[in-house]
Amino acid sequence: MMNMNRSKSITEGCWRTKAMLRRLAADVRHLPSVWTTWVIAACVIVLGLYSVMTTGDNIFLSQDIANAYVVGNVIGYVANCIDPHDLIGTAIRNSFFLTFLWVPLAVACAVGMASSNYRSKSYCVSRARGLTAARGVVSEFLACSLVVGSGYAVMCAVSFLAAATRYGAVIDGAALMRFAGCSLINVFLLMSVVAQSLALYHVTRNPFVSVVGITVLFLYASTISWFDKGGRPLANADWVMLTPAPYLLFSCALAFGRLSISSIVVYAVESVFVALIVGVAAFKIRGK
Repeated sequence: MMNMNRSKSITEGCWRTKAMLRRLAADVRHLPSVWTTWVIAACVIVLGLYSVMTTGDNIFLSQDIANAYVVGNVIGYVANCIDPHDLIGTAIRNSFFLTFLWVPLAVACAVGMASSNYRSKSYCVSRARGLTAARGVVSEFLACSLVVGSGYAVMCAVSFLAAATRYGAVIDGAALMRFAGCSLINVFLLMSVVAQSLALYHVTRNPFVSVVGITVLFLYASTISWFDKGGRPLANADWVMLTPAPYLLFSCALAFGRLSISSIVVYAVESVFVALIVGVAAFKIRGK
């Protein structure tokens, strides 16, 4: 009897996994018909070219311009402020300069995917056949994360290689591993943005409110995310740590001495988990 129950559980698990993969494959095939996918593709080209061609010093949302020429000394988005003692770090930081523009792109991609799905015939068929809330929301999340993450990684890689070559830095295995690790942290944070956008859309079912709400919250949180030397938010703005904004300010500046990598990754994982739970609950309540 125990063997029969175990065999039944394994069979059900395999069936659920296959159903999840089929739903994910359907969402990936649906991506070319979503307009935001092409917007992201165009932005990869445009932003990549801009970051390669820009050679002047650029600082955005940084509270300490004087120390921007030392990697890890400030937070914010910094480009071409060369640290002669860390050319690879300077190139990596330069490749992340336009990350703040990827937040509204991630929001638009997530909301565009979710709203397009409700108009998709294949999605309607899947729902009629019993598409579960968890499977639908998680599939949307993974498909959007694939587009946003891959597009962001390509843009950053092009910018990093161009900047490192321009600075005369040695691009070896260690440099590539450092770049890949830092990029992955930012991808995790953008996945958090995707999950939160999906959650808000499934709660409101309003694309405009979802896009504007998440984007405005991110921009507002970014502009007030000033920190003291201990890495604590000023002006009683502790709530900003619930948004991806301050974490991106630290990670894009490679300021891991003030906010550890583990803290950033833990936030990304926890925020994705909570957002998906909210999205699934909203799907169950309003999805029928």
